[in-house]
Amino acid sequence: MHILDVPKPLREKLGDEGTEGLIEVLNQVSAAIRNEVVDTVSERFENRLTEEMAQIRVEMAQMRAELREEIASFRSEVHGALIKLGAELRQEMAQKHVETIRWMFIFWIGQVAVLVGLILALVRR
Repeated sequence: MHILDVPKPLREKLGDEGTEGLIEVLNQVSAAIRNEVVDTVSERFENRLTEEMAQIRVEMAQMRAELREEIASFRSEVHGALIKLGAELRQEMAQKHVETIRWMFIFWIGQVAVLVGLILALVRR
């Protein structure tokens, strides 16, 4: 921002050279203030950005820890469920095995009875 207009009474008191000098000094002060404000704002922005980034990193670390805990919990739940399912499957297989052996004996007894009956029928003739 440059100062272009100086009030007429001040211009008359200072003269042309004084007015130009005053305008130049005011322009320099204005530029210096502007630069100082920009530097201050930039510094505050950088500090705030650094704080926010640090906070985001902390939050990310917390989320990562929570996620790892959830994954570990899920793994243990799945592992427990698989162990339980395996035990149930073994038990069911054992029951089916016993049932199969029972039916095999019933079939063999029937076969032996039929063979004994055939042998007795052939021997009696």
